Amino acid sequence: VGVGMTKKQFRALRIKSGLTQAELAKAMGVCRRTITAIETGTREVTFKDKAAIEYISKGYKIIQLPLARR
Repeated sequence: VGVGMTKKQFRALRIKSGLTQAELAKAMGVCRRTITAIETGTREVTFKDKAAIEYISKGYKIIQLPLARR
């Protein structure tokens, strides 16, 4: 089930935002290999990926909160 964003659209939005794969990966809290996999089509764009890149492309920052300890 797709989320309405292709690998080409994902890559274009990253480039339009002026981000390298490494910078986008850091902002999304994933490794660079994840961004490479999305852009080459070996991994589908998930809803979370789409939401994150759209949010970041608008100039917002994603804050990675630490996991709660139990």
